[in-house]
Amino acid sequence: MPDPTSRPATALLMDADKAPPLLIDVGEVCRLLSVGRTCLHDMRRCGRFPLHAIHIGRRAVRFSADELSRWVSAGCPNAERWRAMNAVAMRRTG
Repeated sequence: MPDPTSRPATALLMDADKAPPLLIDVGEVCRLLSVGRTCLHDMRRCGRFPLHAIHIGRRAVRFSADELSRWVSAGCPNAERWRAMNAVAMRRTG
């Protein structure tokens, strides 16, 4: 396997551009779930959207793209079920 440090910095940056984002904003979450912002906020308030919000700065909120994908793959469980599922997964790996 080639050593990644032997590649020019521009090539490494180009590879980074191809990688999916680690964090996505509320608008992107809404687009991916095909729901409006009000619906997403309602889902968060009543516990139907359990993903942890990551606050960047004072107003910017992001969500983990990986966690969103896992949540959808699990059938979009409510917050209580999602926490239980993650606890079981942590026990298996930890």
